[in-house]
This record gives sequence, structure tokens and C-alpha cells, in this order.
Amino acid sequence: MRLPDDFTKQMRTLLGDEDYDKFIRALQMPAPASVRFNTWKTDSLLLS
Repeated sequence: MRLPDDFTKQMRTLLGDEDYDKFIRALQMPAPASVRFNTWKTDSLLLS
């Protein structure tokens, strides 16, 4: 992922080198997926 130079400079200033490196590694990881059912709109039998 290519981030704008101004953004990376600002984030490195805010976070410091160590946390900035963790931040960049976190951005490169796959995003977690989750599912939420609206129980007001979903039949409870479908959820069991």
C-alpha cells in the first residue's frame, strides 16, 4: 500500500519510530471479518 508522504511523516512524528513501524505492519495485515445479525429483523430459528 502506498501512503502519501505527508501522511507518513505526520504519523511518524505522532507515533515515534517504534509505534510507527507497528502501525505500518498492522496496515499490511488482512482486515478481520465479522458478521452481525440484527435480531429485530432476523428469525431466531435461523440463528440457532
